Amino acid sequence: MQKREVDDYDHEPEGLEAFLGHEQHTSRENEKKPEGQQYTICHDDTVVCAACLATRVLKRQVIIAKKLTFINPSLVCYLVSQYIRNNTIMSDEKHVAFFPGRFQPFHNGHLLVVEGMTKVCSKIIIGIGSSNKPKDEDNPYSVQERKDMIQRALQAQDLIPVFDINLVEIPDFEEDADWAAHCISDVGPFDKVWTGNEHTKKCFEDKGVDFQWIKEVPGISGEEIREAIKTGGEWDRKVPPEVVNVIEGK
Repeated sequence: MQKREVDDYDHEPEGLEAFLGHEQHTSRENEKKPEGQQYTICHDDTVVCAACLATRVLKRQVIIAKKLTFINPSLVCYLVSQYIRNNTIMSDEKHVAFFPGRFQPFHNGHLLVVEGMTKVCSKIIIGIGSSNKPKDEDNPYSVQERKDMIQRALQAQDLIPVFDINLVEIPDFEEDADWAAHCISDVGPFDKVWTGNEHTKKCFEDKGVDFQWIKEVPGISGEEIREAIKTGGEWDRKVPPEVVNVIEGK
């Protein structure tokens, strides 16, 4: 079978209609491929966009690779399976990330961060902070409730179990240095801390740990959501539906 290549691919089909639109192209060996479309022969004479194949398998997760070469169906299946296992196909090396937070509650801004992390991280460790503290006005949800929020929300987006994401409990310490040391020794190993909190950033900078700064999503903050819940304001659109269910006891 003639070797076909997918060059400089960076494309994300959107939804089933887009996938079907790509899959409808069929060709014989002597038929010219439409300009701008890169295909790989998957079986017999059916020609399928290589990225669409993985998109269907991964439920709209994206393959981004500089150059992929497909020769036969077995190789296609192998590469897709490796993408699922390693979250990448022949891409740049990824890092292990630690994402600590109180997540009171887990909201859409947090979800966007985790979705972004899956593109550049080989493993994600989500640290649920203040796990040893009782509920109070600023921390109304227990560590188990927050764990349920995060797990349900990530499963609904197929981030769990496709990606390597671990949820860990992080207790508070009297001294910041002790807290950071605990995270490094008991949570790790990790290469980089993802945070949008200046205090957290300083704790790990003092330990020589690299960080990735997270910008706050405008209009979404845990404090504002907690206040809206208390006062009967609008908040349910700022968190994933699964988090709404946990908060409402469903």
